[in-house]
Amino acid sequence: MDKRILTHWRNGLLLPSLYLLSVTPVLAAVDLGPLLAAPGATVVLDGDTVYSSTEISLTTDKTILCNGATIQSTGGPIRISAPNTTLTVDDCTIEGDGWALLGALNGAELVVRNNTRLTGNGANSCIYVKGSVLGLSGASIDQCRWGVNMENAEAFIHGTHIDNTVYGIQNVAGDVTLAGNSLLQNLDPNNPGTGVSLIASVSYPGRRASAVIRDTTFNGFGNAIDIQPTAAAGLPAGTVEVSDSEFNGPYWSALAAVDAENVLFASSRVNGAFTDGLYLVNSTGVIEDVEVVD
Repeated sequence: MDKRILTHWRNGLLLPSLYLLSVTPVLAAVDLGPLLAAPGATVVLDGDTVYSSTEISLTTDKTILCNGATIQSTGGPIRISAPNTTLTVDDCTIEGDGWALLGALNGAELVVRNNTRLTGNGANSCIYVKGSVLGLSGASIDQCRWGVNMENAEAFIHGTHIDNTVYGIQNVAGDVTLAGNSLLQNLDPNNPGTGVSLIASVSYPGRRASAVIRDTTFNGFGNAIDIQPTAAAGLPAGTVEVSDSEFNGPYWSALAAVDAENVLFASSRVNGAFTDGLYLVNSTGVIEDVEVVD
């Protein structure tokens, strides 16, 4: 705001007479809905513009090229919801307080790439995937309760940072691959959560929860990797393969595995675990070339 004072002379004195205020207008966010509903497989956004979005369900292939633009999301995610369709989100900044920011359902595929930045409100999911496939690369997730919340799904996560998020990747009866110098971090000792949690489900009694983790750093968390019990419920045992990764300051353990099978934890380092470096109960596997340091 530019404030200018006009003056006038009276009896030899220079006195102020009035104020002129120059106010820069605040532009309203542009509604993204009509742009996504318009014909065409690609939507190109202006990087200098702010867009708004409520929950949107797409049923045909769509690519959103944001060029760094910000999308303010409320209510729910932009999601792809039809079998064999793909939503691609490229170089977007998405901020919001709806139950999720991005999603994929019903056999669809969600691709999030190229410096896309997702920021939640601490209580929502940044990405929700059910019965679908997620490809997440070169992106960042911040301040969500669940970074990637996946159910009966597959996820391929590469070169991605997940920060200030209680549950970095929650995998319910699915398969996740995490690699490419990814970083997962939650340093809150009062709510440390889990970096990667593997959970069986009675809704999918024939599918185990599994993960392959390579070249990834975990900072903080309660358990960096957690395989939850399955034996009592008669569900398939969870499993994880970890290599070339580093675990710094887990409040409990780098790996906590209960009722797990064929665990491999290799060529990795655990620094300063507050409780156990590795904790396994009723589990089988191989631990080799691992350094656990106080």
